[in-house]
Amino acid sequence: MSSARRRRVMASVGIAAIAATAAAWSGCGDDPQDKINEAADQAEEQIQQAQDAAQQAADQAQQEADQAVQDAQDQVEQLQQDIQDQVDEATGGTEGSSTTTNDDSSTTTTTDDSGGVTAN
Repeated sequence: MSSARRRRVMASVGIAAIAATAAAWSGCGDDPQDKINEAADQAEEQIQQAQDAAQQAADQAQQEADQAVQDAQDQVEQLQQDIQDQVDEATGGTEGSSTTTNDDSSTTTTTDDSGGVTAN
């Protein structure tokens, strides 16, 4: 091989080595903008996860509050029924009761089957 040809081959090998090294180095180091973008993406993902968790907690709290309201309403209705039952039992029920009003005065008299008379 002639010396000129040898120089060309060596120059080509050197250029190829430099190009290969440059290509390898470009993949090893991250660009600062890439790092910033990656950090921003991670932050957005964490924010989204936190928002999702907060929404789930809010939905759960709302369901529990709705259930508590429903339970309270059911208890009120049951207590009202129990009170009405006790009133009916104590007064002998409302069957057969009559109410009269005397035109001469403002007294109203109510009589029921139990024989009790009340004046209002």
